Amino acid sequence: MPLTEIEVYVYVPFNEPDWIWYGGMGDYSSSSNDAIRQQFFNDWATVYSHIRSIDSVSKIAGPNFSAYNSQLMADFMGFAKAHNVVPDVITWHELDNNFFTDYYNHYNHLRSVESQLGLSQHPIVINEYARISGDLGVPGNLVQWITRFENTKVDGYLAYWTTAGALNDLVTENNKATGGWWLYKWYGEMTGNTVTVTPPTQNGSLQGVATLDSSKKQARVIFGGSLNNTDVFNTDVVVKA
Repeated sequence: MPLTEIEVYVYVPFNEPDWIWYGGMGDYSSSSNDAIRQQFFNDWATVYSHIRSIDSVSKIAGPNFSAYNSQLMADFMGFAKAHNVVPDVITWHELDNNFFTDYYNHYNHLRSVESQLGLSQHPIVINEYARISGDLGVPGNLVQWITRFENTKVDGYLAYWTTAGALNDLVTENNKATGGWWLYKWYGEMTGNTVTVTPPTQNGSLQGVATLDSSKKQARVIFGGSLNNTDVFNTDVVVKA
């Protein structure tokens, strides 16, 4: 079919290149990694240009690092701008505990880099998120991720950590729904516009997302969350009209 009919497609040329293919390039403590880093930048430009020579319509996403590295992201974006190979969609993975304290720093840093380079703000996709244990299927923990992504208006995709057929622990045997499934169902049913939710602390255990649908005269709030399964907290929830 003509390329104009498949604009929804997005190419992701590299998966976690800083870990799998170009290990060490994110370590700036040794000059020996400079060549590895430059090799990835050059390879990115080559692959990007080749994709564009075949398909001028579909989007290209990257760099798709395994974790956010401020210096590496700044250097990559600077190279991409200089060589006209900036990805259409900026991607990286959030899979570690530092997400809970540093995600907003990651997001704000990327936006500041775009501004410094004279680039417009690009769509962001965290195309792997959640820790390998303790998050999938656990609604209280997943709220932590949903809240931050919703607050910054980025897209996110659960990481594939668990048994095949379990939909990332959203179902159990015979497709029985888990608490995680119900969380995403409630989240997906929210309508209207998101409204401000002010947690006790920005990166604290209690997080939430809320919407107001004026046409339905309806407000919905999902709140909860913890860094650890054993976390306990008490709070009052105040809804202001």
